[in-house]
Amino acid sequence: MGNFAHKAIHFFEKLHLDSLLPDDVEVMNPFQNAEAMDVNRQFYHKFYNDSNKRIFILGINPGRFG
Repeated sequence: MGNFAHKAIHFFEKLHLDSLLPDDVEVMNPFQNAEAMDVNRQFYHKFYNDSNKRIFILGINPGRFG
């Protein structure tokens, strides 16, 4: 499959939600926009176009009141 950049790009290209949602809820997927996906590709090719090991730290942004 390639390096991390290729794996990440592939993930975002295939990202799709098949779940049923309430009528007043809609999914916003910026990667369905060709320009946004192009910027995403450029970013991953510039910063992650290798096979180096990485540690990801995930969390939430509690906002200014958190």
